Order: sequence, then structure tokens, then C-alpha cells
Amino acid sequence: MIDLVFKNYVDYLFNGLLYSETWEDFDIEKKAFLFSDKDKVLCITSGGSFALNFCLEKVGYITSVDLNPIQNYILELKISAIKHLSYEDFWDFMTKKDARNRGIYGKIRQDLSKDARNYFDKNASMINKGILNNGALYFGLKMMRRYLNYFAGKENIKRIIEDDSLSHQVQLYKKEIEPRIWNVHSNTLSLWSMIFYGVSPKQIKLIRKEGARTIKDIYKKRMHDIFSSDLIKNNFYWYYILTGKYQNKIAPPYLRRENYLRLKKNIRKIKIIHSDLLDFIRSNNNTKFNKIDLSDVIDWVDYHKKTSIFKELIKISAKNSSIILRTKSKKYFNKEFKGFLLDSNMHYLSKIEKTGAYSLVQVFCRD
Repeated sequence: MIDLVFKNYVDYLFNGLLYSETWEDFDIEKKAFLFSDKDKVLCITSGGSFALNFCLEKVGYITSVDLNPIQNYILELKISAIKHLSYEDFWDFMTKKDARNRGIYGKIRQDLSKDARNYFDKNASMINKGILNNGALYFGLKMMRRYLNYFAGKENIKRIIEDDSLSHQVQLYKKEIEPRIWNVHSNTLSLWSMIFYGVSPKQIKLIRKEGARTIKDIYKKRMHDIFSSDLIKNNFYWYYILTGKYQNKIAPPYLRRENYLRLKKNIRKIKIIHSDLLDFIRSNNNTKFNKIDLSDVIDWVDYHKKTSIFKELIKISAKNSSIILRTKSKKYFNKEFKGFLLDSNMHYLSKIEKTGAYSLVQVFCRD
């Protein structure tokens, strides 16, 4: 019942869109996967960033799957924009609220599928706001930003994003920011931010099982680790949370100017599939994938479906293939994932993940 309420709230408030951007640290993929131009990649569509960032690596082709058609429409729109727009127009169309966006959309809409075109024609306000300024994740990050700026103080936020010294940043966070943001309001805010952040009820249950007294305690530690590990200006996820914007050098790889020509060249490598993941795996009789990126999809399904996905994946995975799973739980899946070995050399990835959204990153190799 609670999952249906969650879906209805997303449909009502955000036109069915959870993610206009993918909130997973792609540096994890770059460290976990050894890419080659023969790679056949399978990934979850989400906000489209997985598929687009894979285009910047040396891979053969990319299959992007999602059950939510709106997520696939977002990726379609981004692909069409990349094919037809200059970098300047692409950046503005993605990031800026601008009346020009309707005209830009007019240049690329004919390249969309009929369903995607109908969706964006009916939701013109999404185009006007800038594509990335939509969806449940965007709203959750906006709530978080307002909270942090209000309680920490705009001047302290400004200082921490401009800091060039990690030791000074850590000191500023511990003395001026941490005591102010973790207060009597923060436990409720942590819960509601996650709901608007696109975190499902199932995932909230997983987070509560981590062992800390409250959700607040979990995220307090994660934020402390993030602000202590690297300069915020080197972490575009948290730079965006704090400022509400990207800069060219502080942005997802596919949004950066220096990558745009390569993105244009490789964009036709992406194939979008509207399907439940398990249904796609079962119906796929031909392709053997050797790079499989499932994001946190395992967190969203019940036990029966999870075990079915684990069982069926062996059929579509090539010899020596690798799989990345993210989860908000502290549980490793190696006992359930038959035919694959958990790569213990990759355990460190959980500690360097830059978003703070996940408890574990798990990498498996076909045995």
C-alpha cells in the first residue's frame, strides 16, 4: 500500500518523473570496470546519466532499460539535444530556466518517439524550467539546499564551497556548519528529504536497519565523511546540493564542454528499452553483456523478484563479465548471487563514493 502511495505522489507532483539526473558517482564505474571497445553495456536508465557517461568511455554499445517510461523519455530528450544542438544551447537547455528553451525544443522534438514527444508537448513547463530542474530528486535536493543555507548560514556555505584548503574546510564544517544543521528539526527533515529525493519506502526500511538510532545519525556521519574527504569544489554532487547549479568543470561528465564532441560522436551507441528489468533479462536471447550496471534496482524489489534477477542474470552475462550493485543496506549479496564472485578488492569503493547516498557498492565478477 505504501509503495502505491509513493508512486501516486510522484505521478501527481512530478508528472511521473523521479530523476532528471542520475545521482550515482560515475567515478565508481570508471574504477570498477576495465573498458574496451568490444564491451556490451547494460544499465538502468534513471535520469540518463549512466548511458551518457558510458558513451564517454571506450565501449561497443549501451542498452539502457527502465520500467518507468518517463525516465526513458528524459534520456531520449537528452540524446536528441546532444545530436542537434551546439554545446552552448545544450547546456542552457539542460540547466537554465529560460523562455528560449521552447524554441530549442522545437528544433529537436521531431527526433523523439511519438510517446516522448506527446509527453513533453503536454508538459511544456518542464521544458521552460530547464530539463534538469524537474522531478522528485530535484525537489528533494532543493529542500535540502534551503535547509542547509538557512541553518548553516549562507555566508558559511559560500565560504566552504570556495575553500582551497581541505584542513580549513574540515575545521569550518565541524565548528560552524555541523552543530547548526544537526538540530531538533534534522531527523524529520532527513526523512522527508529522502522521500522527495526519490528514496522508496523499501529503501527507508533498509536504512533504518543500519544500526544507528535514527536516520539523522546515519546521514550526519555520511556528511561528516564527505566534507572531510575532499574539497567540495571537487565534488559536483555536493556543490550542486549547496548552490543549486553546476559549473562547466564542476558537473557530470556528459555536461562538460571538453567531453561534448566525443559524446556527439558516440551517442548513437545507446539503445533504450522500456521494460521491467527481469522481463528484459528473460526475453533477451541473443546478447551477452560484459558490463552490467544495476544502480540500486535490487533495493526496489521484493525478495522473490530479487532472487529471480540474481538467478536470471547468469543467462545474459558474458564470461568474465562484471556487475555493479548499489544498496542502502549493509548486506552483501554474495550468498544469493550464484555464479558470480564478490570482488573484495573493490570494497573500498563504498568509502570513496561521493554522493553519500549509499551504504555499499558491490562489484561481482562472473566465475
